[in-house]
Amino acid sequence: MPEPANTTPSQQPKKKRRKLDIWNKIAVCVLTLFLVGCISVFFILVNIINDPEGMRFSQDGLSTLSNSRIFDASGNLVYEFGDEIREDITYEKIPQSVVDAFLSIEDSRYFDHNGFDLPRFMAAAIANLRSGNFSQGGSTLTMQMIDNAFTKNQEAKLENEGKLNKFAQVKLKIQEIYLSLIAEQSINKEDIFEFYVNRIWFGSGNNTRGIQKASQYYFGKDVSQLNLGEAAFLAGAINAPYNNNPINNVNGPAEIDFLKQATERRNLTLKLMLQHGYITEEEYELAKNTRLEFALKSSEIVSEDPNEAYITQTIKECQTLTGQDPSIIPMDIYTALNADVQKQADEICNGNIVSFPNEAFDIGFGIVDNTNGEIIAVAPGRRYHSDETKIDNSTDRYSPGSTMKPLLAYAPTFDILGWATSHTVNDTPKDYFTTGSNLQNSDRTYQGRMSLTDAVGVSKNTTAAAAMIDLVKATGYDYWKEYCQKLGYDEDVYSQFVEQYCIGGADMQASPIQQASAYSIFANKGQRINSHRIRKVVRRADSVEIGANKQANELISEQAAFMMSTILEKVVTGNYNN
Repeated sequence: MPEPANTTPSQQPKKKRRKLDIWNKIAVCVLTLFLVGCISVFFILVNIINDPEGMRFSQDGLSTLSNSRIFDASGNLVYEFGDEIREDITYEKIPQSVVDAFLSIEDSRYFDHNGFDLPRFMAAAIANLRSGNFSQGGSTLTMQMIDNAFTKNQEAKLENEGKLNKFAQVKLKIQEIYLSLIAEQSINKEDIFEFYVNRIWFGSGNNTRGIQKASQYYFGKDVSQLNLGEAAFLAGAINAPYNNNPINNVNGPAEIDFLKQATERRNLTLKLMLQHGYITEEEYELAKNTRLEFALKSSEIVSEDPNEAYITQTIKECQTLTGQDPSIIPMDIYTALNADVQKQADEICNGNIVSFPNEAFDIGFGIVDNTNGEIIAVAPGRRYHSDETKIDNSTDRYSPGSTMKPLLAYAPTFDILGWATSHTVNDTPKDYFTTGSNLQNSDRTYQGRMSLTDAVGVSKNTTAAAAMIDLVKATGYDYWKEYCQKLGYDEDVYSQFVEQYCIGGADMQASPIQQASAYSIFANKGQRINSHRIRKVVRRADSVEIGANKQANELISEQAAFMMSTILEKVVTGNYNN
């Protein structure tokens, strides 16, 4: 047989490669692009979710109290302020009708989804594309809770930095969805609903939030007392809180009929509650035909708060006492405010107690409890409420004039110079002070030797100056600087002490409240307790309590205080007509 021909590998026949047709190529490209897109989207989402400048879910962010409160001496709430004013209420105290109303109009599948309702979100997106606007939100209650607690704060931060663009908004929405999913894993549905209704703005004030405050604002009642129609109104109002506020009609005629809009929105909520089976046809008809205006709280609109000046002073005192701003750090501030006395002080300022002789006449005073230094009421003046600059005569400093004589020139003489109430003084003209013009009495008359009581009664300048000079010689200037400091005067005043202070001269300046506090030494056995409005401050976040500044200083002896009080009593009852 013939030998087979020798062949080399290079001489073996080649197999034909199978070429991909065009459709296979397209499929591969599409699949590749899809995988690259998925991976890219995955990394983008991870980057957004883990963005260090982004949001972080924390239950503290949901429940943090953000308003400070001021209470009067009886424990009554007189003022609230801060970024948000709320009174949180627990889920157990929320009527079922309120829950049903919110679910009907805001999130009917709330108890079924996991924080993000994809079908509802897609439906809203399609509706927005068709309409050309973003009127349909598609957010669940959980997402709205996250929006109120976290997203809005981040939006405000980015806007202030000039970084809030379309990409940032999309980024925040993704973070919002992610945090909603996390929230649903961390908190039960009831707590989420509770957090949600405690943060919503219902149109009941610029900083006022939460369903409890809204219930009190509109209906004057607790949330637990709301009926079906009232619950439906509150649930429906939140899509446009200002336009759905029927009380806006009270402020006068407007282009918008707020009551009509609020009623229509309430009725829409009731209709949805009927469709979802939460109420019967009979309940629907009865609630729909109830006049909303009859349910609203009828209250007189108060344009002037008699406590306004006291509140302003209290906030400033709180900042000094705590070193923190109560408009930022939530606090409960307990004060010595006597609401009845404060109202009376306001009536005096308004001229309703005693008529004023003319428009130029003005007043200002403070009422201090001599025994403990508490300021219980203040009178800021006749024009405080109408003046935009809010000049407060009770705290502004003026020359105290002859009211300084008992405090500086006379009361200390009993302890330092050994005087008695029967002591006589010499009313004679001469140059008493090393600076300034020759000292004169206001009536330009001089009586020679006279009793101390008469000298105080007719307010002689010469005798006060003579006594003050003797006192300074006996003690030195540093003693009187410290003495004026203990009386409660400001550093720029007491540090510049000179003898002329005894008649209210030179740079002597004091406010009515400071003078009222200084005079407390006569009624309080020679001691002055630092004047204050605040009894205590409790920080709401951690319940840390900060006590009042009640430092006590002894200025004169109990005997000297009694003797000076005796003279002052005779000044009032002795027919001096001064």
